[in-house]
Amino acid sequence: CNTCYNLENSGGTSMRQNMNAQFSHKFTNVDTTHPDGTVDKVDMAYMDIRFSNICNFKCRSCGPTFSSQWKDEWEQLYTGGTWPRITRVKNTLEEVWEDIETWIDTVENIYFAGGEPLIMDEHYKILEYLIANNRTDINISYNTNMSTLAYKKYNLIDLWQNFKNIRIDASLDGYGKHAEYIRAGTDWNQIEKNIEHIKLHCPNIVLSISCTVSIYNAFHCIDFIKYCIDKKFVDYGDMININLVQFPELLNTQVLPIHLKNQVVEKVNKYIQDDIPEYNTSLLKNNLRMYQKFLLDQNIDKFDEFVGWTKKLDEIRNENVIDILPEIKDLIDDR
Repeated sequence: CNTCYNLENSGGTSMRQNMNAQFSHKFTNVDTTHPDGTVDKVDMAYMDIRFSNICNFKCRSCGPTFSSQWKDEWEQLYTGGTWPRITRVKNTLEEVWEDIETWIDTVENIYFAGGEPLIMDEHYKILEYLIANNRTDINISYNTNMSTLAYKKYNLIDLWQNFKNIRIDASLDGYGKHAEYIRAGTDWNQIEKNIEHIKLHCPNIVLSISCTVSIYNAFHCIDFIKYCIDKKFVDYGDMININLVQFPELLNTQVLPIHLKNQVVEKVNKYIQDDIPEYNTSLLKNNLRMYQKFLLDQNIDKFDEFVGWTKKLDEIRNENVIDILPEIKDLIDDR
């Protein structure tokens, strides 16, 4: 709960608030709840589905809980422990489907996340069921790394064209070398092609960008927002959402020294005042103001921990944080 309340206190809109707004028509269901917490009929409206941690990326703000690619490096970073490569909610596709089938005929919204949902068998079984049973009017939303539009025998464009209401929140934190450093596994040229392909062939899809802001892109998220608008990846800038890393805490932007925070705040201010296109509404501005407030709300004394962790991961991956974050070069060299 603190994650939502912290975000709200910084001026952002939390999942708690979004859900209350989206499902306000279900509030009266509370009246049918018995004193012991049971109900006579479960009218499930929303499914948040994360079948497993199967993923083709190993993003720096992630870990083995949500990415199967992280296992080996995690065990190198944190010696003395082991981690399963793949974790699933059920052992087999059939077991998963037994649970899903119970509720799928009343569901109004399905949200797919992961891991990477577009490389999971369960995701395609659900889409096929919905198409076969004329449930193509429900709302479907995704968080996806946008790395692929094809899986085994499936062409996603062909499947998506059957649905009326699809929203894709593309998990992208930068472009070019920034994207490939922060979200290891990224081929930025391929990501751009996939976005362009969706916009060309699936006008039924609302495409937004979900930018996770950590220390790694604290200085450059503004450049990324400009890039996405200039390239017309989104229809307008308000379709770019900002998610602030709170955990792992050492990647939280509040870890930055105050003089660097002030530089970020100044850059954000300049963009708000001089560069946000007039056709945008207030949402993008509010998100950026929230980011500024969050930065300055508190100081977390973990910059040395961030440096040590980053250097160790850079060594494992044969990368160098200074290539994408030259603003901290002097501080890195001193440690």
